[in-house]
Amino acid sequence: MKRHWILGCILLIALALRLYRLGEVPWGLHADEASFVINTVSIMETLRDEDGRLLPIYLHSIKDPKPSLFSYLQIPGFLIFGPTAAASRLPSAVMGVVSIYLTYLLVQEVTTNRRWALLTASVLVISPWHIMNSRSTQEVIMSYTFSLGALLAFASLYQEVFIARRSFILRQHGSRLLLFSLLAFLAMYSYHSAKIFLLLIVGLVLAVTIFNKLEKKHLKHSLLFLAAVVIPFVLTASSAVVRFEAVGILNDDLPIALIHDYTSRVTGKTPGFLIRVFFNKPVFYTRHFLQQYLDHFSGSFFFLNGGKTGRHLIPSVGVMHIIEILPALAGLYYFAMYSRLKRLLPLWFLVLAVSPVAAAMTLEDIPSTTRAFFMVLPLAFLAAVGTEWIFSKCRRGSSTLILVFLLGYIWSLAFFTHQFFTVMPVWQPWHRSRDYEIAARIISDNQHLFDEVIISNDLREMYIYLWMNGKISLPQLKEQPLARYQEKYTLGKYSFNRGHCDFSAADGEVLMVGSLECAKKAPKGNYFVLEPSRFDDGVPAFAMMTNAEATLSGKLNHLMPPSTIPHEPE
Repeated sequence: MKRHWILGCILLIALALRLYRLGEVPWGLHADEASFVINTVSIMETLRDEDGRLLPIYLHSIKDPKPSLFSYLQIPGFLIFGPTAAASRLPSAVMGVVSIYLTYLLVQEVTTNRRWALLTASVLVISPWHIMNSRSTQEVIMSYTFSLGALLAFASLYQEVFIARRSFILRQHGSRLLLFSLLAFLAMYSYHSAKIFLLLIVGLVLAVTIFNKLEKKHLKHSLLFLAAVVIPFVLTASSAVVRFEAVGILNDDLPIALIHDYTSRVTGKTPGFLIRVFFNKPVFYTRHFLQQYLDHFSGSFFFLNGGKTGRHLIPSVGVMHIIEILPALAGLYYFAMYSRLKRLLPLWFLVLAVSPVAAAMTLEDIPSTTRAFFMVLPLAFLAAVGTEWIFSKCRRGSSTLILVFLLGYIWSLAFFTHQFFTVMPVWQPWHRSRDYEIAARIISDNQHLFDEVIISNDLREMYIYLWMNGKISLPQLKEQPLARYQEKYTLGKYSFNRGHCDFSAADGEVLMVGSLECAKKAPKGNYFVLEPSRFDDGVPAFAMMTNAEATLSGKLNHLMPPSTIPHEPE
């Protein structure tokens, strides 16, 4: 009973940390979040998404398909609170808390140790990585929660069939096998990384089981369990292929460039067959994959600076608290010395090793705080068992160690809280699409002065923020489904194109919006540069320009010469 109260308190603290100022931190709805909002509102009003498709399974979104399940989960919050930033993130916050509860159940199922389960859940409650991903509209926390549910169902079946050596009875175990397959499907459908993670975890565990227990019934059971995870993988593979073609590692030109560089330098000095053996695509893309994979195991990623996914980056905070270096090292020692943990070491290492594989297969945001998010589970467990070891030393008289540990944790939590709630909202806000929000508001306030507004430089996301300001309607969008994928398209008086500073179609009194580079390149006498839109901290965001005709009409009086335009932020 006591542990139930402890678990309840842990979950309440987790909920409070994930709901506090939810609409303000992170500050600004980034483009993916805004895309879910517009589709959720559209589905609420018409049962159709922004492209007019009835109760869609996937949203076409901005650049790649996204699971529409998140939009359906947003509907209750929108009905109660309206389409606010906090309401849009509410499903993530709730799922974050649910994932902590499932972590408790999973650790208890695998280790049969409630103390370790409680400690692991406690570590996740205050984990910077877990808090960040639980406070933004992201499919990753939804997929992670479903993945934990799938692993819990799999672990329960595995314990009975392979550990307790009970016969698999369809009437008795079939429902759990179906639940495992369904949760695996939802996890894979929600986020592409789960496809690789679950397939490798389940597949490798079953492969080791077959190798160690060469019995006919074990082979049959293993194939049955493997089918339960392969089928969801196959059903969701097509969307993953589309995404991989866009951001897969094979699109990275660096290995090709290195091959050309090395071969040009050694031609005539090294035999031709050795050049072909040493400098080829399989070798260099494998090296590139390994480099990106190992980047996820650096101390800087863990404890100092986190990953490169800008929208989820907390300034000067790693994915773990810096003080957790101590329990992490203690946990490794504990794994090596404690016989019960030694038996878990291969499984722990397997989960840790598999988690960043999907992230390493892409060409952006390395190390990734989203695609490698599954690492949070083994890292939290490591910190948990290390914390237990530290407290066990305290009970034996090493009070100095526990005092240093507690003071360090208090400092780490205070530093994280300051960086997250105070610094992050005003630090590099361009990562969270604040430039779109601010520019859309300026455009909305002044668009009545112009015959047309031209938005260049592939700023397609701007249409969502103009919709939020009431300047573009859902019926307009549904009249031109998927028009945003075209090189040029028009919504009322708003024209969008992907050209670099392409304002050639300007006719009449036109407001032109593009990158700051456009203002510097604007031909003198043809365009007049206005004050640029600025982020909350005063850093310039987008250039605002107009043509001579609009200026001569006397409607605008805040002109800014091109020579004074600041450089675009790096």
